[in-house]
Amino acid sequence: MREIEATEKDYNAYVQCIYRTEFSHEKGKGSEERDVISLYYDPAPTFNSFCKSLKHDNPYSKEHTFVYEDAEGNVVAVATINKVGDIGLEIQKFVVDWHYQLLGYGRKFYEEIERSAGKEGRKKIVLICTFEGAMAFWSKMGFSHEGYFIKWISY
Repeated sequence: MREIEATEKDYNAYVQCIYRTEFSHEKGKGSEERDVISLYYDPAPTFNSFCKSLKHDNPYSKEHTFVYEDAEGNVVAVATINKVGDIGLEIQKFVVDWHYQLLGYGRKFYEEIERSAGKEGRKKIVLICTFEGAMAFWSKMGFSHEGYFIKWISY
């Protein structure tokens, strides 16, 4: 796991995961590829706007985007997290590229996020999810569903 960078490789991976991967609507079934990448309600960013949106130089930014790579260095998943207060972490986006779903990458990526959060002293991870397939995943990761998903951690 590493923080996303302002490169063509990371931009293409971000678009592939966030805009080309459809949401998982069924338990136990991977997502499919979207036919279009720019939905009218959520258009894909241009490369320049993607680069500008990365806040690596802002020490006050609480939002960070991470990528997870396979053994060959291919980006297989993207997550955007927001640090909430001193003890919380909100997962805003968490998408495994549809080519790599149901192969254990999501679990490994989430475990790295949780481990990192615990090392920072974070005690709680929250997220909102409304898609059946993803809801099943978060339940397997130990989250309880209380209108939103929540997990208390300790390290």
